[in-house]
Amino acid sequence: MAKTRSNSLLQTLLVFFVITPIITAIPDCSNPSNALSPLSTQPSSPWTSPSKDFAFGFQSVQFKDPRCVPLLSIYFTKSPNKTIVWYAKPNQEIPVGSSIHITNNSLVIYNPKGSEIWSRPEKKDKMVTCASMLDTGNFVLKDNDGNIVWESFEEPSDTLLPGQNFSKSQPFNLQARQSETNFSTNNNFNLSWQGDGNLVLYYSQNHQEHEQAQNYAYWSTGTDGRGSGLFFDKFGRIYVKDDNNTELVQVTNGNPGSTQYFYMARFESDGVFRLYQKTKTVTNEEDNCSSGWTMWEQEPDDICVLMIAQNENFICGPNSYCVSINGKPQCMCPDNYSYFVQPNDPNNLTSCRPDFPPPSCLVDGWEMDPAKVDFHERQNLDWPFSDYELVSGDFDNYTCRKRCRDDCFCAAAVYSVDKDNVAQCWKKKYPLSNGRYSTTAENGKTVFLKFRKAGYGNQHRSYLTLILSFLLGSSVFLNILLVLGILGIYMFLRKRKMLGQQLVASLAPETVRSYTYKELEKATRGFKLRLGQGAFGTVYKGFVENDEEAKNDIRRVEKHVMVAIWCVQDDPSLRPSMKKVAQMLEDVIAVPLPPRPSMFCSSSATSFSVSF
Repeated sequence: MAKTRSNSLLQTLLVFFVITPIITAIPDCSNPSNALSPLSTQPSSPWTSPSKDFAFGFQSVQFKDPRCVPLLSIYFTKSPNKTIVWYAKPNQEIPVGSSIHITNNSLVIYNPKGSEIWSRPEKKDKMVTCASMLDTGNFVLKDNDGNIVWESFEEPSDTLLPGQNFSKSQPFNLQARQSETNFSTNNNFNLSWQGDGNLVLYYSQNHQEHEQAQNYAYWSTGTDGRGSGLFFDKFGRIYVKDDNNTELVQVTNGNPGSTQYFYMARFESDGVFRLYQKTKTVTNEEDNCSSGWTMWEQEPDDICVLMIAQNENFICGPNSYCVSINGKPQCMCPDNYSYFVQPNDPNNLTSCRPDFPPPSCLVDGWEMDPAKVDFHERQNLDWPFSDYELVSGDFDNYTCRKRCRDDCFCAAAVYSVDKDNVAQCWKKKYPLSNGRYSTTAENGKTVFLKFRKAGYGNQHRSYLTLILSFLLGSSVFLNILLVLGILGIYMFLRKRKMLGQQLVASLAPETVRSYTYKELEKATRGFKLRLGQGAFGTVYKGFVENDEEAKNDIRRVEKHVMVAIWCVQDDPSLRPSMKKVAQMLEDVIAVPLPPRPSMFCSSSATSFSVSF
C-alpha cells in the first residue's frame, strides 16, 4: 500500500511539472541577450521598456478596503506617483508573497502556495519564447516566429495609450475604478467599444446585463452600424473611422503636430472619459508635483446635466445636487440640508438630509401652518425626476411658491416660462433625486425649497418637556430632602435618648480609661496644639486611633443615605415599606446597596457617588 501511494504521488508531481514548466528566465524580445527573471510582490526590479518610460511589475495599492494589496500593473515611471496605465484583474486579491512567471505558454501569477490565480492568454495553445515591455506601454508575449501571442493593449483596464487601436471585431468594456486610489471595480460606470462600431458611456446599476444597460447610454459617438475602427494616435487624437478609412467622429482633438507630450485617456470613477497630457521634458517644478499630468479634454463636458432613467440617482444621492467644478462633478447640499454620513463609507458625501423634521401631513404638522413655512430661492437648479404634479397657465413665481406652501406633500417647486410664454410650476416630492445645477440646461428656472422656520415645530413640546423635567427633578430633590429631614429628626430624637441613658449611666460609678504618656504624645502629635489652661492642667487637641464611636457614626450616616435613596426610586415597586424602613434603621435587616435614581444618570455617563 505504501509503495502504491509513493508511485501515485510521484506520478502527480511529474504531471504537475509537465503541465506547468516554469521558465525562471526568458529572453527579452527587444534584446535577446537580456533575460526576464520572475517578479515577486516583495521588493524587486521591474521589467522596464528600453526608454525606461514604462515598467511592468507589482505595485501596492488600495483594493476594496483601506488595506494595501499587490497589483500587477504597467506604470509610467516618469511621474512621482508612478501613474498606472494597465493592471491585471484577477477574480481574487493577490496575496503578499505571490510571484509572476512566464511559462512556455503563458504569463502566470502564483500565490505563495504555488496555485495559479491569473494567467494570460486564457487559451494556452501557443508557445511563448520571449516577452517585452515596449516603449509604447504595451507588454507583449511572442512565439518563436515573432508573432504576438498576447499583449496588454488588447485587454485595457481603464486607460488607453497612443497606438492602442481596435477594430469593431475587437469590442471591449472598461469599468471605472472605485476612486483615483481605490482600484476596486465596484463602480456603475462603463465605457464600451461595441461590435456595431459605436463608442458609448453608460450607467449599469447593480451590474445588470450590458446589452440592457447600454440602452441608458448618457454619451456616444453615434456611429453604430457605420464605425469600423477606434484609433488613438501619437498627437492625442481619438477618433472613429468607417470601412472606407474616412474619419466619422473625433472624440478628442489632441494637439495636432506636437509630439513633445505623453498622452493617456482614462475612464474615471465619475463616469467621464478624459484625455491627459504630460511634457516629455521633465522639469524640477514638475518633479515636485503629484503626477505632472494635465487634463486636456473630456467627454462629456458636463456630466451633471445628463439624465438616464427615472427613479435612479445618477451622480449624486438623494436630496443633493450635482455641479461641475473645474470639469469634475461635485455633490452639494441645498440650504437647510446637511450631508448624510454613511457609517460604512464616511468619505462618500453624495447624499443629504434635511435639517428639519420631514413633513408628516398631520393636522398639527408644521407644514400645515403657513406661518411656520418658509422657502429658500435658488436659480438654475432642478431635480428633474422628483416632480409629481405640473401646473401650467398665466401666473407668476409667487403663485407657484404659494401652491407648494399649501400642499403638504410638496418639498420644492420649480418655476419656469416656456418658449410660448406659458408659466410652469413643477411640484417636487421627497426624496429629491438627480439634482443638478447648470447655467445652460437649467437656465431661467427658479426653485423654491420648502423648510420649517426657526423657532417653530416642536417648540411647545420642548417647553413642556423642560417644565416636566424641572418638576420631576424638583420633586425627586424635595423627596430626598423630606426623607433626609425625617431621618435627621429620627437621629436627633434617638441621640437625645441615648444621651439621657448615658447621663443616667454616668451617675453610676465606672472605671475611667487611663492613657500612657506615649499614647497622649502620639494623639496630640507631640502636644502641638494647645487649646487652653484650666484648674486641672493644660488642654491639648488630639485624635485617638481606633475610635469605635466615630466609626459607628460614619456607618450610621452611610446607612441612612442608602435608605433615603431606596425611598426615592422612580419605580414604586422598588421603594421599601415603612415597616422595612424602620427595620433597616433599627439594624433588624441589612440595607442593600440601592440602584442610582434616574436623576443621577445621564447620556454622558456622569457618575454620582457618595464617599466618606
